[in-house]
Amino acid sequence: IIFADLDAGPGTLDRDQKAERLATFEVYYPDSTLDEEVQIPGIKVDKQLIKDNLAVSTDRHQFRVYKTDSDKVKVEAGNLVWLNGPSPKLVSKEVEVPTSADLTVTANGFIYAYGYFTVAQHSQNTVSLSTGSPPASVTITNYRLSSIASVGFEFRTTEHSAGTDTTNRFSAGNFYYKIAEVELVGGEVFVTNQIANGPIFVSELSDSELS
Repeated sequence: IIFADLDAGPGTLDRDQKAERLATFEVYYPDSTLDEEVQIPGIKVDKQLIKDNLAVSTDRHQFRVYKTDSDKVKVEAGNLVWLNGPSPKLVSKEVEVPTSADLTVTANGFIYAYGYFTVAQHSQNTVSLSTGSPPASVTITNYRLSSIASVGFEFRTTEHSAGTDTTNRFSAGNFYYKIAEVELVGGEVFVTNQIANGPIFVSELSDSELS
């Protein structure tokens, strides 16, 4: 239980902790003809908003971003899930992104989950050409997501930009999922948009190559 100014409003308190207002009150001085410094103030309760047991909801889910200090947040653990295997049958596989350390928020920004992906061959087909001596052939090799590693969380003041290479086949690299948006107001951090609230199902990553 904490005290806050009457006009503070729930937004000034920690939004993520969902503060409940229990009551409002006024401080008064009994004699208006005397200076306040020489009087003993009284307290008058204006509104008793909670009159029974307070039901407290627990908002716990994967990738939950919550405040730990005035300018710090932490991210709960969550799973990255994808279908694994070079051919049917495909079986779901998951990698847990562990609970983060405290992330210091220095300005309005974003919380990302990140990881490192690799792809592996899942099919190959060779076509013989009828022309040429000897006849030539063309092989197409297809690749799909194989593994995810080196996962974690980070805070950024700018959004990540997607890669722009449209020539080379990709085989491995980093990926980023936006988890939440945060704002820093008067030195206090607020979670303004919780984007991920459950497991993240990683999109299929596939590519092909001719040889």
